Amino acid sequence: MVREWRNSLRVRSQMYNYKLISEAEHHEWFSIVSNDNSVEVLIFELDGKPCGVSTVKNIDLTHGTCLWGFYLGVEDLPRGTGTLLGIASLDHIFQTRGLRKVCGEVLDFNTPSQKLFARLGFTNDGTLRSHFKKDKQFCDIFLFSLLDSEWQFSRQQLLSSIVSKASAVSADTVNSEVEIR
Repeated sequence: MVREWRNSLRVRSQMYNYKLISEAEHHEWFSIVSNDNSVEVLIFELDGKPCGVSTVKNIDLTHGTCLWGFYLGVEDLPRGTGTLLGIASLDHIFQTRGLRKVCGEVLDFNTPSQKLFARLGFTNDGTLRSHFKKDKQFCDIFLFSLLDSEWQFSRQQLLSSIVSKASAVSADTVNSEVEIR
């Protein structure tokens, strides 16, 4: 399922590595990350159905930092599902893992991810200009970070916003169960 999601043009076109992943490559990757304490690959579920991936890597317990990446593998999900994935992932990183800072990197053309980082309260830490070659063109990489102290405020703001918009959303969506595994 994860390989199928990752190989979809919609997902892989936004990644550093945008080539199709073979079954053997996927098994090799899974074996490596399964035995690496500095990496967690988590499945995001909405109403008990897997629909996305949250990857926490470069976990550094000494400095309390990590690099976070994510994608929704399922298409046509309810509006706001990416935000729910972000909330569940960041709660896991800060509350369960006890890290103090999350970093993210976004290719310059991946506007939806840039918007999600901003919505979640991340700070734009700068730009690696003309840093990565994709499809024969160099693109920028935007750097983001969020501290655990900032997350508490951002989380409260997000939840308040979700509650205020709840009247416009069906009861089924409001009562959705969100889980990160």
